[in-house]
Amino acid sequence: MGLKHIAFDAQPAVGAKPDEECPRRIIKKKQCANVNLKLNFQRLCQIREEEEKQQRQKALSANLAEIATIRTLTLADTIDRLANMRLKERGVWQQRHPSAPIMRRKSPLLPDPKPQNQEIQPAASHKDDVADNKNAHRGRRIRRASL
Repeated sequence: MGLKHIAFDAQPAVGAKPDEECPRRIIKKKQCANVNLKLNFQRLCQIREEEEKQQRQKALSANLAEIATIRTLTLADTIDRLANMRLKERGVWQQRHPSAPIMRRKSPLLPDPKPQNQEIQPAASHKDDVADNKNAHRGRRIRRASL
């Protein structure tokens, strides 16, 4: 780019008329180049500001969408909890989610429905409790797999 072009680009910034050539006594070559650099810098700043605005708007819209999703899920969860609480209060909970009767459960943690021995059994030691708990977990896994 020649200096005449730089001076011509700088004319509006300095207030010179576009038809006139850039007189050397008003604008020297260095001043023309400086004015052109300032204009380029201003354009660059404007472009960067616009890009930053667009990025902020995209991020904001993504955040708003995420917030809306979270609120929707939270609201649905709250409604479910309230409905379940109401069903429990009314006693409908067990009808909706029937569980096996206590007497039919095969869990080592619950007493047998019909004990065969009526004798008094000695208290179990801690080791027996730990072993029973391990076996209880195994039984649950087997039952879940069979269902």
